[in-house]
Amino acid sequence: MKLTTNEFQRLANSPDKNEIVNVLQELIRFKTVNPPGNESECAGYVVDYLRDAGATVATFEPEKGRTSVVATIRGSERSPSLLLNGHMDVVAAGEDWTIDPFEGVVQDGKVIGRGAADQKSGIAAAMVAAKAILESDVKLKGDLIVEAVADEESLGPLGTRYLLNKGIKADMAINTEPTNLRIEVAQRGVLWLEVKTKGRAAHGGRPWVGISSIYQMVDFLTRIKKLERDLSSKKHPLVASPTINVGTIEGGMRINVVPSSCTVKVDRRLIPGETSNDALSEIRTVLEQASEADTNFKAELKVLLSMDPFETPKDHPMVTALQEATMFVSGTPAEIAGEPIYFEVTRLIDKPTSTSLDVVHHEIERKLRRDHLTSMSNSKLSV
Repeated sequence: MKLTTNEFQRLANSPDKNEIVNVLQELIRFKTVNPPGNESECAGYVVDYLRDAGATVATFEPEKGRTSVVATIRGSERSPSLLLNGHMDVVAAGEDWTIDPFEGVVQDGKVIGRGAADQKSGIAAAMVAAKAILESDVKLKGDLIVEAVADEESLGPLGTRYLLNKGIKADMAINTEPTNLRIEVAQRGVLWLEVKTKGRAAHGGRPWVGISSIYQMVDFLTRIKKLERDLSSKKHPLVASPTINVGTIEGGMRINVVPSSCTVKVDRRLIPGETSNDALSEIRTVLEQASEADTNFKAELKVLLSMDPFETPKDHPMVTALQEATMFVSGTPAEIAGEPIYFEVTRLIDKPTSTSLDVVHHEIERKLRRDHLTSMSNSKLSV
């Protein structure tokens, strides 16, 4: 599927830089804040653009207004196929803007707007790259698939996960989240858990009659703190250490009542080499230890989300192709890196045969340099 030098030179010079910016601005102007999402109008724009360019386009709408787009450029042999994945939904804009966050203003060489970086820039780059291929005389061996999906920000089932269940897959995939043009070949996984300790309610004037679920939770959290220290000793060269964080806690109903239940939600991040099952077993061991130390200790454990980490070999042909493309376009070697934050790229992996990368978060990451946008589009042309 790799292009010749002459083919790539023609393609790299073909996209109009202003068109890439214009497409991004149009995408930003669709208010696809999730919740509720409402990606359908934005999806309509993507459909029209890619269909007019000559791609075969299909839409999927598992719920009203929650539309995803799949556009395909057929290759002569259909394989090896490459999928470019990006999401149309964005998080809420907040109140600290000095300009309209849904206008896509160009200012000081940057496109500014909600979704400019996360993640409509990736979709714009993929769209323009696909159009450049369709308008050229370059013939692909494998299929090129462009996905613009719904429901990523809530980690929901209506976007990438839905398409996978519908059989939309490829031999290789690039997730176009923003990475400042680094090639991210590794990502941490995530395991979200809910733990509820169960005591016995009693009047606050007679606490010895009850069993405090909050005291039980203190025991559990103390053990989690020790686990956190143990995890920090593990290292990965690209994504640092595994982590564990207790994000929320709820317990008790009144000041004068011994609490009968206490609930925490736990965020465990995994490094390549770990699995969700490994991390889940660690938590079960902690609960067993607490139960052995206190015969009154009772707890329930629920898995809220589970996604394993991934790592692509640095010498994989797709990584090499992206390095060559970045050097050709920018004159600067691309940094090989990892991503500690969870993106949907892990959903795209059907272990052990497929390969997925994160090539292109929610801090106030909302500005995108125009030259980076062009480089992103041209990098995709080479793979």
